[in-house]
Amino acid sequence: QTARFFARGTIFDRHFSVAEYTYPSFATIETGMYPQHSQIFHSNVHVSLRTEYVTLAERMRELGYATANLMGLGDGIYNGVRRGYDRLLIASYRQQNYEAVARVIRHLEGLGDADHFILIHSGDVHPFPSPLFQYGTAAQAHLPLRPRLTELVNAPPSPYLIGSPLNQEAFRLGVRELDRTLGMLFAYLEENYAPEDYLVNLYSDHGVSIFSEHPHIVDPLLTGATWMMRGAGVPALGMTDELVSILDLHAIVMHEAGLPADETLDANLPAVFGGRAREYVISNSIFPGQTYKLAIRTKEHEFRLETKEFTRMDGTIDMSAYTWHLYEREGHREIWSDALRDKFLAIAWQHVASFAHV
Repeated sequence: QTARFFARGTIFDRHFSVAEYTYPSFATIETGMYPQHSQIFHSNVHVSLRTEYVTLAERMRELGYATANLMGLGDGIYNGVRRGYDRLLIASYRQQNYEAVARVIRHLEGLGDADHFILIHSGDVHPFPSPLFQYGTAAQAHLPLRPRLTELVNAPPSPYLIGSPLNQEAFRLGVRELDRTLGMLFAYLEENYAPEDYLVNLYSDHGVSIFSEHPHIVDPLLTGATWMMRGAGVPALGMTDELVSILDLHAIVMHEAGLPADETLDANLPAVFGGRAREYVISNSIFPGQTYKLAIRTKEHEFRLETKEFTRMDGTIDMSAYTWHLYEREGHREIWSDALRDKFLAIAWQHVASFAHV
């Protein structure tokens, strides 16, 4: 259902998140800013979003849209990242997409005379550590007993989860369930609206670790993310290989809403929408108590950097000692090049300038 619907739109095949988990990643989406600029980087470091930083929902509400977050986490309520939503339906960890779709349809049926800006945050495909959460019956029934007992009792947080037959089967089940229930929403939109009357973004705020042979917190599977678009103003390109960051969703929605570009943001309008293609995208992990990790990706190469010292509680890092690696994107073969190293280090130093110590 999802492939059929977005075949008439744009699918970004080289889309990467800024962060490896939801709390900072959601803030980058709503603000169009890197964490070091919004200051929203970790839930234990409470920083309220400055009033002069305008969220995507605030921009849309100013244009007269009825703004609603019909399914979501509590992330963003107390730090101001969810400013601008007139209606919030929040339930941490209970985010089944079938319920979200029903809420959207009821919302549109009840308030059909308004222009809507709607966010639903579904968790059908999000891997969670077992035994904290029970896997679906279908996932368990498809496997014999032994593979179902391979999960650790004291499992790590979801960004560090190691793949197992059970969590991989649960993920595939979640994809099928998500596709089935999204099909209900797509059918409703196509039956009740013309293509120029809606704009649909389907995106994830990060990837998953459970299919990585050698998981790393900023590897392509953990920071590689979904992003598909269809509707008013979206070119029917199908798959495109342009490099994009989750930051750029902010710029695209502003562009499609007729708002002028905000040069203070880190968001970029992609070339397929008349903007400028990114030369590189940046993913990083600013997590207190862990080493700082950075990935810079071009179409041809991937550069990784990791500090020796841990990130401090205030989000600053000691950059006096670090390791780096350089890979070809195709085949992920490690290479050595002084010229490329110097190029990527210059980008890295520019990125960390505001929160690094030497």
